[in-house]
Amino acid sequence: MSSRRAVALGVVALLPGLGCAAHVNATPLSSASTPVVDLAAPHNAPAAAPAAAQQPDPNLADGLERACTLGVARACNELGVDLMDGDLVARDDERAVPVLQRGCLLKNLPACMNLGFALAEGRGIAKDEASARQHYELACTGNVAPACNALGRSLDDSAQRDDDVVLGYYDKACLLGDKNGCVNAAHYYGDPSFAHHDESKALRLYTESCDADNGVGCAGEASMLAAGEGVPADVSGATRLYQKACKLNPSWGCYAYGLALADGSLGERDLDLASKALTTSCKAKQERACNLLEEMSASE
Repeated sequence: MSSRRAVALGVVALLPGLGCAAHVNATPLSSASTPVVDLAAPHNAPAAAPAAAQQPDPNLADGLERACTLGVARACNELGVDLMDGDLVARDDERAVPVLQRGCLLKNLPACMNLGFALAEGRGIAKDEASARQHYELACTGNVAPACNALGRSLDDSAQRDDDVVLGYYDKACLLGDKNGCVNAAHYYGDPSFAHHDESKALRLYTESCDADNGVGCAGEASMLAAGEGVPADVSGATRLYQKACKLNPSWGCYAYGLALADGSLGERDLDLASKALTTSCKAKQERACNLLEEMSASE
């Protein structure tokens, strides 16, 4: 695997489904390596954080459960998401799984996708990556964009990875409007070792994703701008994009910005500013940033 695709961590957003759904992911990058955007911890919708935490409402769960029992597929998915997220109702993974299974049987494709996430993470059910992929594929076939990205991400991790197949799923997710899929496709097109290497396409996908406020996309665009890949080098422009990435995605965006400042990708190394960015990332639970801060401190 090339260094450009060596990094792979992320965030998962479970989808409350109206029919089609959307998903969320994220990962680090610097001028040295570009991440693969992944999925991994439920969140009840790809939206801004609420102004104040809401207390679990047992009445909400009861109402959704009654509707699900009566065959309202959307209610099954919504309840399953809420149970796994734990914001609106008390978190209960074991209770969520059969609810999502019912929603999927009732042909709610976001429920199938969310069940795939549970299977991939082993939440409330035995971990089963093969079954998770089957559920992602079912939802992706029905044009649920985040499911296509999730399937690509799962296959990207497999020992028998077929780059063309993986890229096909990322491209489909992107065409269906999932910017995380666009970012993952950009990682492939930007990889010099990839048969379909296309720097201009990689840059376009990063730029489109960044314009849609995808922090990882901004970091990818910044990395290419700083290195002069597919475009004349522009350190000041790259710096602005890294700053935007840090604001949009404190975990990965600030890590990428801090790393670029520390390794000199943006010109003169600025360890003080790098430390500030990495501290923000570390506080956002980015382990790589915490480790780099320790290394920097030890070398002083």
